[in-house]
Amino acid sequence: MDFIVEMPEFTEFEKQIQAERDFFKYMELLKKAKNEYIIIIVAGDTPAGPLFTPEHSAAMMSALGLRLNMVQAYRQPYVAIIDGGEVIYEQTSQDLTKAITVDADFGEHKLFIHSGGFDCADKFGWRAVLKVDDNCHYGSRGLNFYTFNSNKGYMADFFRWETFEDKNAEYPLHKPFLDAQEIFSAIENNSMGGGVA
Repeated sequence: MDFIVEMPEFTEFEKQIQAERDFFKYMELLKKAKNEYIIIIVAGDTPAGPLFTPEHSAAMMSALGLRLNMVQAYRQPYVAIIDGGEVIYEQTSQDLTKAITVDADFGEHKLFIHSGGFDCADKFGWRAVLKVDDNCHYGSRGLNFYTFNSNKGYMADFFRWETFEDKNAEYPLHKPFLDAQEIFSAIENNSMGGGVA
């Protein structure tokens, strides 16, 4: 059985942000390119915790122009959207039973975003969910950052900053794109068939 996985042709900048594991360096990279992408931040479970310090919050606010300091937002839902370098949406709630949802058109693309408070009992609960057109992305605990190339219509990068507890203290910044590239490489090199388009 052949597996066909279509990968976009990432730019050099996109490859650079996909490879970056340092939170503060990542914020600096996003700051340089925020005018060219839609950047979406969605909290899952809790945007704040022991691994999210005032320095992390300040770096986010400075790099992306965010207004809300999330250091004290323990278990609160949170969504921020930066489009063309401007913060066009930023919301949190102290009601942990509520979810923040955004369902909107951005140019040619349809976005659905969900961030639930820790006690939220709706369809997605406390999870972070982003749907761009027909592609759904589920985030995990912490702050989930999505960088969307709206001109070419693909997700350029996704990373999650684990804000609460991390079993891998060296890398609390989780980079699924790096994991995906390893999986695609394994599929491509599998002697039983498969390929990456």
